[in-house]
Amino acid sequence: MSNSPVYDLTTIGAGLTGLNLVQNLLKTSPSGKVLMLEKSKSCGGVWRHGE
Repeated sequence: MSNSPVYDLTTIGAGLTGLNLVQNLLKTSPSGKVLMLEKSKSCGGVWRHGE
C-alpha cells in the first residue's frame, strides 16, 4: 500500500478557470481533496499578473 496522497481533483494553474473548477468541486463535494499547482507566488493568472 502506498503512502502517497490521493486527490479527487488536480488542477494546473490557479487562474480564473482553475479557481472556478475547484470552487465548483467543493460546492458539490465539500470533503473533496484538491491539489492545485501554480507557478506564481499568488493566484489569479493572466488577470492578476498580466501574463
